[in-house]
Amino acid sequence: MTCLVNVAVALLAAVAAGQLLPPPGDGEIRTVYWELRNETDVWLTLEPRSAKGDRVPLITFTHRFPGSRPAGVEVRALAGNY
Repeated sequence: MTCLVNVAVALLAAVAAGQLLPPPGDGEIRTVYWELRNETDVWLTLEPRSAKGDRVPLITFTHRFPGSRPAGVEVRALAGNY
C-alpha cells in the first residue's frame, strides 16, 4: 500500500510540475513561441456569464502562425443584441 501511495504522490508532483502557469483568467492573453518548430501560439480566454450571473464554460480563441511575429491578424467580436 505504501508503494502505491508513493507512486501516486510522485505522479501528482509530476503533473503539478507540468503546469507552469496558473489557469488563465478572464480576458487574459497568453503567447508561447516554440523555437524548435518556429511557431507561435496565442490564446485569448474569456469567462462569460449567464444572464443570471452564473459562470458558463470558458471560451478560448487560439491562433497559430509560423515565426515569432504574425504578418497581420484582425479579430472582431460582437456580443449582445447586434
